[in-house]
Amino acid sequence: MTTIYDVARVAGVSTATVSRVLRGSDRVHPTTRQRVLAVIETLGFVPDASARGLTRGRKDIIGLVGLERGTEETDTERSSLLFVDQIVHAAERELRWAEYSLLLTFGSHGELFQKRVRSLAGQVDGLIFAEEVLDPAELRALAAQLPVVVIAGRRDEPAADVFLADNTGGMAAVTRHLTERHRYGRLCFVAGPREAPDAAERQLAFEQAVAASSGSGTTQVIHGDFSEDSGTAAARTLLRREPLPQAVVCANDQMAIGVLRELQRAGVRVPADVAVTGFDDVHASRVIDPPLTTVSQPFRDLGSRAARRLLTRIGQPSLAPAVEILPTHVVIRASCGCPPRQQRLGRPSGRPCPGRRICMRSHLITRLWRGASPAGARKRKRGPRHKAAAAAAVIALGPAAVLAVVTGLAPAASATTVPAAPSGWTTAYSDSFSGAAGSGVDSGWTYDTGTQYSGAGCTANYGTGEVESNTSSAANVSEDGSGHLNITAVKSGSSWTSGRIETTADNFAAPAGGEMEVTASIRQPDPASGVGYWPAFWMLGSGFRASGAGTSGTMDCANWPSTGEIDIMEDVNALSEHSGTLHCGTDPGGPCNETTGLGSGLQACSGCQTGYNTYSVIVNRTNTSDESITYYLNGTAYYTVTEATVGTAAWQAAVDHGFFLILDLAVGGAYPNAICGCASPSGSTSSGGSMSVGYVAVYTTTGSGSSGGGSGGGSGSGGGTSCTTTATANISADCYSAKQGTIDVTSATGDSNPSGVDGNQVAQLVNGDYLEYGNVSFGTTGSTQFDARVASGAAGGVSGLVEVVLDNPSNAPVGSFAVGNTGGWSSWETIPANISTVTGTHNVYLEFVSGAGGSPPYVSLHYFDFPAT
Repeated sequence: MTTIYDVARVAGVSTATVSRVLRGSDRVHPTTRQRVLAVIETLGFVPDASARGLTRGRKDIIGLVGLERGTEETDTERSSLLFVDQIVHAAERELRWAEYSLLLTFGSHGELFQKRVRSLAGQVDGLIFAEEVLDPAELRALAAQLPVVVIAGRRDEPAADVFLADNTGGMAAVTRHLTERHRYGRLCFVAGPREAPDAAERQLAFEQAVAASSGSGTTQVIHGDFSEDSGTAAARTLLRREPLPQAVVCANDQMAIGVLRELQRAGVRVPADVAVTGFDDVHASRVIDPPLTTVSQPFRDLGSRAARRLLTRIGQPSLAPAVEILPTHVVIRASCGCPPRQQRLGRPSGRPCPGRRICMRSHLITRLWRGASPAGARKRKRGPRHKAAAAAAVIALGPAAVLAVVTGLAPAASATTVPAAPSGWTTAYSDSFSGAAGSGVDSGWTYDTGTQYSGAGCTANYGTGEVESNTSSAANVSEDGSGHLNITAVKSGSSWTSGRIETTADNFAAPAGGEMEVTASIRQPDPASGVGYWPAFWMLGSGFRASGAGTSGTMDCANWPSTGEIDIMEDVNALSEHSGTLHCGTDPGGPCNETTGLGSGLQACSGCQTGYNTYSVIVNRTNTSDESITYYLNGTAYYTVTEATVGTAAWQAAVDHGFFLILDLAVGGAYPNAICGCASPSGSTSSGGSMSVGYVAVYTTTGSGSSGGGSGGGSGSGGGTSCTTTATANISADCYSAKQGTIDVTSATGDSNPSGVDGNQVAQLVNGDYLEYGNVSFGTTGSTQFDARVASGAAGGVSGLVEVVLDNPSNAPVGSFAVGNTGGWSSWETIPANISTVTGTHNVYLEFVSGAGGSPPYVSLHYFDFPAT
């Protein structure tokens, strides 16, 4: 029987390379791939998928469970939950990237279906429930056996991760639209099944919204089962009674469609006689006549985030269960009585729009990243609001972070006084802008001038469509002599100038095991007419800089969003609002839902244009397996995003490194245009509005010395005495910051010590061991080679690989080399290996892989480096 070792031998490559070819990895050179594939075909090698799964201790299959409603086959087809289709597609896409298959099962409530679910649990690595299928006790028993994630489950579920839409905010918003905008007094509610948690939340929100309206009341509540036919039955019940309600609010779209059609069949006009609304925003709600006013929930986000969370839980079984509530928004169409054109209503919390401003859900707004190509993948949208963020953020914070909230994030007594670092914290950087009136910023900042960065992937107008040209003129950027920096947008004829500055330092970072707070006191612009104004305080990962700083240097705009962007304060169009967002991973899609990002969305910020308010973010790495970023306004947490939500690899690449800070006031562009529904700035937009900054500060705590993130493996440092994090320098083997396996550090007998290397080795490593080296800097030029100083006295026939992996031990290697007996455990050789080009800062894992039975030791390591390209 032909084995993978036969293929590797004939092709002249390692078994790891053959494995990567088999799983379609893009980390294999095309020529090598073709050679391996040719050998596979010649030898007739057939990989054993089940054996591969057993080797890794997993089945590579995820189960997804959903409910069917209805009794007859035709009814089952018509009443299928259409949202499940979207969830399945989104989940399958995430799992496909992780090389998992998806196994589906659907059924009705009852013991037979529960038995089928229990049987399925034995065939998969984890389960996604598309809604609450099992009773709580059964669910908890199952979650104790394997990883489980529930969509549309209970908010208080203690045993499993739960993802759900903001049922309460969405239903309250659409109900208030009917009672306040249309003044409907008699409302009927068609509820979902009593056992469904999301149905119960929607019913309660409806009842509370009606009770809060002085002129409205509930005429009747009719329970359906989320199917179209149950909506039809509800309408027939209504038609038997007089008078008809003025509006029928339904717990989902399918029931609303059943109600609408049955009313029309009976000669009742919708909306002239009775208004009808739904919840979900399925495709049919847009094409029915009249189109259905509804609450849109993020189907695809629910599916993709649930799948990502399940994969994280598979890798980290001890991770505490979490609940994530995704934002909803009302979509106004003709069925409620509004004019027959689509518009958007409200905030994530359901508040009606102030005045006549056009309000749009910010997660639907395309916004291009500053400096990236609009034709490529550098677009940005503003992120959705996390409804549970305020409470979750405080719960998630460690003691040091809570202390910072209490003592370091409260509004300063003076907008120009930098607050002292809280106890246990150190001021890493601050600027109180104490220069003379009319002076520019000091040498800690650089001016971005013109309309774009230079470098790979960088385009005009910073890629966002903003219209200003940035200058270093005092007319645009100047200190006022009273401790404030003013960035001012000035119109001259039809042209605009403004200011954009960034710190020359790009090493502001939360240490592993510690925290970083970045904060500023800012008064937003308050022009008479502010359409097109776009103030921002934000930071970008150091990996965006190719050389130098700002427009005087060059950028690698193609690195967006993987190297991370943290937006601390943004507003548009002088709306008295603000938002915070994290960008990471890949674009489009990816773990940060690009080009949206993961964010709070625009939130009310009363007084933000008339006084100084404190905008802050804390990057919390005190638990390097469960890191978080929390956003604050005047010391109050309003949004948090966690490593578990994003995934370790993307999180480390985006967060666990240095940043540089940016202050700017843009004019026009995709974001303000989308909010105002116009081309901004307008002819009446006021010139001379300023963003005024009282201070900027960065505080940090002392880290534990361990590296960030990562799943599996043990902790503990090798205790090296001569340690560097520069990739091109020799790194002593015992400088590891974390490990997996029983690791022995002994004297490197028989070898000399080059400059910077101590005399210790990591001795006689075996299959499954790994060593982690935190925050290794490859620079902007990067490396394409790995050199290791190794020795082996392994027995005949015993050999293995040394693999280089970045950022997460479960990632695919960027390179590897094979090593066998070098002539003894004290006989040292330097063995080189080619790797794919690596730049920036990464956690480096050296993983030791051997196929020898019994896992005998096969290699010792003295030191290694990554020579410059």
